[in-house]
Amino acid sequence: MWRCAACNEENEPQFDLCWKCQSEGPAPEARGAAAAPPAQSEVIRQTAALGTLIGRSVLDCFLAMILPFVATVPALGGRLNRGLSLSLAVLLLYPSFLGVALWRRRVMLRRGERVAPFWEGSMIKHLIVGLLVGVCAAGVRVVYALVIGVRMEPPSTFAWGTAWGMLMIVLAVGAAPMCEEVFFRGTMLGAFSESGRRTWGIVVSAVLFAVMHFDLAMAPYLLAVGVIMAYVFLRTRSIVAPVVAHATANAGVLAAATWIAGV
Repeated sequence: MWRCAACNEENEPQFDLCWKCQSEGPAPEARGAAAAPPAQSEVIRQTAALGTLIGRSVLDCFLAMILPFVATVPALGGRLNRGLSLSLAVLLLYPSFLGVALWRRRVMLRRGERVAPFWEGSMIKHLIVGLLVGVCAAGVRVVYALVIGVRMEPPSTFAWGTAWGMLMIVLAVGAAPMCEEVFFRGTMLGAFSESGRRTWGIVVSAVLFAVMHFDLAMAPYLLAVGVIMAYVFLRTRSIVAPVVAHATANAGVLAAATWIAGV
């Protein structure tokens, strides 16, 4: 701001003449600092950045589903057994999760964005935390199924001692935990966390984690698990703990389901 010497009125620094008496003001360098940009511009910038993160997360989920969806197309036309087609889709889903997650991290690094590390600190501590959280999650899953009346049973292709049975164990206890945690927690949640939006990251990653399982009855449980895994990842700064927790929970649920079904 600068004050007019003739009428003593204040004027904005960008104006050369006084708004009241039209007298010429002082030299530009003597008028003081320029007015600060309005606070609304920062709000708009932050909102746009948040919208970009959310949109990018949804896009990554869509990209991860392309290959599995293509695998189900022959079954829709009757050219391939439905069970075989769905099994193929599941086999392609986890590599798709992992591939999209690693691709996204590479793009972020090339753009100069901060990327959350996959692990920090003591590995033993992360393993213990993961085991404890996984056992609790498996127990809650069994209780939740009993409360809402959902029958627990293993996949139709599962049987102990068979090739499909061994494959289901590898997928449930190995591929699914690693690929899903790298995708939802290590990359998606990590992007929100590194930009200072942890709460939004927990919510978005947990909601998309529940949605991508396409199980309406189990959606509340999956949402809760997504929040817990996000919290574990943020607290430990390691993908190891949620991967171990996820694997332990899946192993416990699969064991309980086969025991109940008598497979």
